[in-house]
Amino acid sequence: MEKKVRALMRKSKAARAELPSAHDKLWKLASNPFIVLGEARVTDSGIALTILGDLLPEPRLGLAPGSFPKSIEAALEMMHPGDRQAYQQAVERSQATGEAFDMNYRLADGHGGWRWIEGRAVSVQICDGKHVGWVFTNRDFTPQREAEAALRQSLRELEASRSEVESEQDMLWKLAANAFSVLGEIRLTKDGLEMEYLGDAAPEAKIGLLPASAPRTLNDVIAMMHPDDTRAYQDSVERSLPTGEPFRSVYRLSDGRGGWRWIKSRAISLGEERDGKHVHWLGDSVDITEQMETEDALSKSLEELRQLKAQLQSENLFLREEVDRGVTHADIIGRSAPLARVLEQVELVAGTSSTVLISGETGTGKELVARAIHQHSDRKHRLFIAVNCAALPATLVESELFGHEKGAFTGAIARRVGRFEQADGGTLFLDEVGELPLETQAKMLRVLQLGEFERVGGDRPLRTNVRVIAASNRDLEQAVRDGRFRSDLYHRLSVFPIHLPPLRERREDIPLLAAYLVTRKARQLGRNIERIPHLILDRLTAYDWPGNIRELENVLERAIILSPGTSLRLEAIHLGSAASPRSRERHAQRGNAADAGETDTLQSLERAHILRICQATAWKIKGPTGAANKLGLNPSTLYSRMKKLGIPTRHAR
Repeated sequence: MEKKVRALMRKSKAARAELPSAHDKLWKLASNPFIVLGEARVTDSGIALTILGDLLPEPRLGLAPGSFPKSIEAALEMMHPGDRQAYQQAVERSQATGEAFDMNYRLADGHGGWRWIEGRAVSVQICDGKHVGWVFTNRDFTPQREAEAALRQSLRELEASRSEVESEQDMLWKLAANAFSVLGEIRLTKDGLEMEYLGDAAPEAKIGLLPASAPRTLNDVIAMMHPDDTRAYQDSVERSLPTGEPFRSVYRLSDGRGGWRWIKSRAISLGEERDGKHVHWLGDSVDITEQMETEDALSKSLEELRQLKAQLQSENLFLREEVDRGVTHADIIGRSAPLARVLEQVELVAGTSSTVLISGETGTGKELVARAIHQHSDRKHRLFIAVNCAALPATLVESELFGHEKGAFTGAIARRVGRFEQADGGTLFLDEVGELPLETQAKMLRVLQLGEFERVGGDRPLRTNVRVIAASNRDLEQAVRDGRFRSDLYHRLSVFPIHLPPLRERREDIPLLAAYLVTRKARQLGRNIERIPHLILDRLTAYDWPGNIRELENVLERAIILSPGTSLRLEAIHLGSAASPRSRERHAQRGNAADAGETDTLQSLERAHILRICQATAWKIKGPTGAANKLGLNPSTLYSRMKKLGIPTRHAR
């Protein structure tokens, strides 16, 4: 049975490892200074709109600061009356059938005017047969719209006013200089449709084609087009020529390098007709390859995440039954790769007398790991004494650690044995060792080097045989550089460093931890909790846990108290509304109303994958056998990614 569990969890990890590329592409598109990328999701109050990326949407769309609508309902209130009905019908049609949303409309810019917005959305999530989630893009094409209107007017009045034509040509030339859009004139000649590109910039550079390969005629376009797209494209052309209706098409062109570029083209008739056909058009084309690839990758990623979620839910009861057999180190619960590495280090160092330095965020279980080292050592039959250095007053810290003689200071009415003396033959755990004063650090160094110390007020050295395990949630290396911690003591303590991963880096352990803690806490509180609903496990797994296991334990204890039956209640789970400042520094910034369940999962998968590769290469970053080479990244890029995701680099080499 245990082999089955491990096989299932390895399969889940392998599936998750393929997802970070989708997140990278999505983040790159979200950083485009001309396109607004976001998610639309059905909620109880309507359809909520959430922006992805760091950039504000208003500057990119020409709207007043803070005026971008947070929902479809808010967008309808800002919309031009002439566009509302068609917009609402398009939304309802996409919601009912999953049909892609593609529409141009006007939004109030907050300054008394209107901005033309190009909106596009594709369905990415279905619930109970209904479409409930979309990825959308918005682009402001007001200058282009105004230029097109002005161009039409100028061409109609060409014979009447030469000066006006020149003015409109200036505006058209400005539009043609857009770095992302290819603008040109299309004319129907005796040889067919011919294209003339406007502007100084080469059209190939704007849409990713080989130099001098941009098509100049309709036949050139068809020859370069993907075979699956030619029929729809030709039908659109044949329909627009006699009627003059606007031409729109999305298709793939060969880039000349063995690949394909997705192109979105539009054209409007300038009103000139001959022999029953419109013969003069203004068109523009935009390369949307990254957008299409990202949407496709995101849809696949979301589907894989839904499958993994269902698989984890089905494994929940089995994991609870395996809790007792999964505990190999007292209360250290879990089977994730980061925790397995910690337990392996515990077993390696337990049989020695070396000092150990345990680092990690608060609430990660540093004292539990120290006790596990003690229990697996030859000193397990002697005392294990834990001291919280941060809780000791600066004036009494030496007395607490080394003891004092009678009369050594005011109030010392009797001789006192210190912690080092009490732990003789056993283990002394010094939690938050970075809080020790510098004077005490010097005496601590002597104990570690010589095994000798003197009581406060004493005049003779005392010997002790004690193993020291230190812990800190601070960066001691930085403290050494700042002069707040002695470098010789740091090197003496860190003979064997162990770093404990925060709970957000081993989310797969959360269901097992929750089952264990609920069982233990319910027994202590006299309650009988037999079931943890899947929705609760999903919510616990998605949360970042800035307080780590200690916070998880407190949340579950409160939930047990508020759940009078045999099952935990979802409403009894009270989590923090935002990540801690430390968590915000360690993670890339998210949208102010982003879907935490989806986004956090993608980031945690990327983070877990990089951690797993770094651990497999013993934190070697550079070289042919380093983590950067295995991940297909430059070392500098990997260092930057690790910093962005909050992965410590102090062990990297």
